[in-house]
Amino acid sequence: MSLHWSVAVFWALAFVSAAGAAILVMRPLLRGRAQVDMAERRQINIAIYRDQLHELAADQRNGLVGDDQYASAKAELEVRLAEDALEQAEAAPAAVGRGPWLAYGLGLALPLAAFGLYFALGNPLAIQVAAEGGDGPAGIEAMVRAAEQKLKANPKDARGWFTLARTYGALGRWPEAKQAYLKASALAPEEAAVWSGLAEASAMLQDSSLEGEPMRLVAKALGLDRNDPKAHELSGIQAFGQKDYAKAVHHWRTLLSLAPPDSDYVAELRRAIQEARHLADQAGKPIDLGPSIRGRIELAAALKAKLKPEAVLFVFAQPVGGQGMPLAALRVPAGELPLAFEFDDTMALGGAKLSAHKQVRLVARVANAGQPAAAPGDLEGRVEKVAVGSRNVKLVIDRELQ
Repeated sequence: MSLHWSVAVFWALAFVSAAGAAILVMRPLLRGRAQVDMAERRQINIAIYRDQLHELAADQRNGLVGDDQYASAKAELEVRLAEDALEQAEAAPAAVGRGPWLAYGLGLALPLAAFGLYFALGNPLAIQVAAEGGDGPAGIEAMVRAAEQKLKANPKDARGWFTLARTYGALGRWPEAKQAYLKASALAPEEAAVWSGLAEASAMLQDSSLEGEPMRLVAKALGLDRNDPKAHELSGIQAFGQKDYAKAVHHWRTLLSLAPPDSDYVAELRRAIQEARHLADQAGKPIDLGPSIRGRIELAAALKAKLKPEAVLFVFAQPVGGQGMPLAALRVPAGELPLAFEFDDTMALGGAKLSAHKQVRLVARVANAGQPAAAPGDLEGRVEKVAVGSRNVKLVIDRELQ
């Protein structure tokens, strides 16, 4: 495709995307925010009550509740659902609309703001550079050259130097990365991420060793921001290399609390923590992480044929009885079964803590559609009461939800 057409297609797609975003914002405003909120709340409530009904029916089948208890509890759930629906219907008129002018104003302002910010903060020449450079390494190098030229014109752009430094690092150009981080640190000395990035570049330039200058820079980053992710990552690596497994686990557990819970990075961190704890046990220095539950999850042989390749395994620690927010949760590909697991307070959800309970209920669910809410066809197993602090818990997924 020619340069002219590449640029034209880019701007056409950008205009269509901006217009689409404006329409998405305008539509709910024009039809009334209250109607949208009410519909969203209704769908959430229905999903919650459906899940509770599934669990109640399962309890009846397993003999955990009698027929009378089942009927009473089901009726109570139905009444609560009806009451919620009535409350939403009554509340809706009080919150209705702000008129069409807000919608039209936002619909016009959003595209203008988007393009204005792009010209002010972005690089409108980037599409031209990419078209000239092509795909692959040549295109990336062209983008780097464009960023370098932009910084020559504006050498006091701290964010630009920081971004360029990270790009150099991703390309393995560590000498240039270090120089760019130094530029950024001079312009933004209070930014912890700049100093931890400089620490990484310095370490790579001394044969991946964190001794000396890199760890001094890491300490500086943590002094500015005790939750800087890169600083905790490097500190954990340094401690692990020195066989200080307790310290390594401390830093990696902090990272767990900062990382998105469903990310691949979290899975890697958990494996690193397990390895550090295993080595600490072997060294006769077990690491106490506070109250936890350890065990193993298995899939019954009769259900293995029902496991789909894209299935996801969700494991929940819930208050006994199953009511309320889960205390901890784990999400992994179902293909990892059988799976050793551990729940502790680092996996808490919504401020709830496992350590605040003496007993919990464990639920393991293979969601063939990948969604955490129970659905027909999902595979599930439970242990109704497990003491916090238990070891060698065996949780078998042994039934299919109907």
